[in-house]
Amino acid sequence: MPIQHRATQTSYYRKNQSLTAKNVLQFISSLIVPLVFGIFTIVITFHQQKTAREQRLEDLNELREERREEAIRPNNANEFQRQLATDRYRDQLLASYIQDMAAVVDKNNGSLTSNQAMSTVTRAKTLAVIRQLDTQRTIKLNMNQSNVGLLDLPTEILLVILKNLTNVDILYSLLNVDNQRLDIIVQGNIFTNTLDFVLKTLTDDNIFLFNDSIIDRFCTNILPRIHQNIKYLILDSLSMERILLAADYPNLTRFKLFNFNNKILSDYFTGKLLTY
Repeated sequence: MPIQHRATQTSYYRKNQSLTAKNVLQFISSLIVPLVFGIFTIVITFHQQKTAREQRLEDLNELREERREEAIRPNNANEFQRQLATDRYRDQLLASYIQDMAAVVDKNNGSLTSNQAMSTVTRAKTLAVIRQLDTQRTIKLNMNQSNVGLLDLPTEILLVILKNLTNVDILYSLLNVDNQRLDIIVQGNIFTNTLDFVLKTLTDDNIFLFNDSIIDRFCTNILPRIHQNIKYLILDSLSMERILLAADYPNLTRFKLFNFNNKILSDYFTGKLLTY
């Protein structure tokens, strides 16, 4: 009897243990679905909140940009109007100067310097006009020799006029204009020691490059004539090879390069890219 009783108890214990494990597994299974659903809900909620914040920030940035553009638009319009007014004034000033000088030339038998008093007045008037003109109009003023006879001016005043231009502008516009005196002046050290082939903004944040036709003319016709005077070159990486190969520069002591790549620059100065 005792043995049979113990066997019955063992069987009952095992049956209860099996039921308990089954119940635990069922309980855990019943918790998994709502737990996963809850976690998924939390993740979705955080994602939606993040998306909403990003959208709000994007909307705020767009609103700020719109307001900034609205604030800039009148300024741009005003600046455009001011530039138009300045251009009109300079055009009128240049036209008036040309007419005045033409009248003086006509009265003085084609010369601006035959009369000392008239020569002094011409110098003063020319300097006053030059200070108010931009580079493009100053070049037009200098190149108007057939109508006004500006090349009749003394070398002194021509130098003052030319000093208001960049050396590259002077050489490109005035060299080889079939005037020996002007060629001699332009090829002097004062206009050939430094050549800057990079157009920069006032802050140097942006640069603009000369077009290929200008670079080609310098390499073909100008640099071979003045190369011995050049002491300082300012170049960009795109035109550097053509300019450096256009001539020897025996007196070159300074060199400035824009938009350069370190490897390409190293190859240039180690002779890997330059072929003679």
